[in-house]
Amino acid sequence: SLPGLIALVQKSLLRRAERGASVRYELHELLRQLADEQLGEIQGERAAVEQRHSQHYLAFVAERERRMARDDPHAAVAEIQGELDNVRQAWAWASAHAWLEPLANSASGLSYFYLHVGPYAEAEQGFGLAADLIMARENGAANERAGQVASTLLILHAGYAVTQNKLDQGFAAAQRGIALALASGNREGQ
Repeated sequence: SLPGLIALVQKSLLRRAERGASVRYELHELLRQLADEQLGEIQGERAAVEQRHSQHYLAFVAERERRMARDDPHAAVAEIQGELDNVRQAWAWASAHAWLEPLANSASGLSYFYLHVGPYAEAEQGFGLAADLIMARENGAANERAGQVASTLLILHAGYAVTQNKLDQGFAAAQRGIALALASGNREGQ
């Protein structure tokens, strides 16, 4: 709550920081480390917090997809850029846990972001690794939904490989993505 945030600021446990038009509350690094250590001591709590974090920031990206594609790309890209460390961490966690729906829902928005900003190698690696982790966790993507999500991610991976002039890698990834798309009935991947 706002009164709770104000009380923490007054006790110097949080710092109020303005970033453009938005206001953020930041935790001092030493306090963050202490909180992280204590979080690790509570069984099951770290995983729950990491999952909520991942869900929040991948939804954050997905919510900006339309604006990046059509309405207001500069503002949407700037918003994601301001949270990029959180978005990267959220994507990595969802990839490592083969969390299909948040990955599927945010993949297109994240791809638009990379197209606008330009770290194509990061995009290629992130989409490819997510697809590989899904296929490994889902035993070769035998699960139909896993195959659909992995095929979409492989196609995005292929596109970013080609963008960097890695034609053979892009072609191989595209072939894998198309094969998975055909096997899983993913029209988008096809």
